[in-house]
Amino acid sequence: MRYTNLICSYLRESGESWNAFACRAGVSRAALYKTLKGKQNPRIDSVEKLLSAAGYELMAVPAPPTTPSGSSTSEEASHG
Repeated sequence: MRYTNLICSYLRESGESWNAFACRAGVSRAALYKTLKGKQNPRIDSVEKLLSAAGYELMAVPAPPTTPSGSSTSEEASHG
C-alpha cells in the first residue's frame, strides 16, 4: 500500500483536519496537499513525518533480488 493511501485513510477515519494534521506533522498544508495529490515528490524526511503523525513507522526492508530487464538468469539459460 502506498504511504499516501495510509495517510488519506488516517485523515478520513480520524476526522482530523488537513490543517491540524499538517501542523502536527511539521509540514505545510500546501506540502501535504501536493504530496497526497501526487503533485510533488516529497523528501524522505517529510514522508517520515507524515507517516509518524498518522501513527505509522517508516522502515526499510530488504527487497527481493531483481534481474535487469532484457537479461536472463543462468537457470533460464540452461532451460532454454
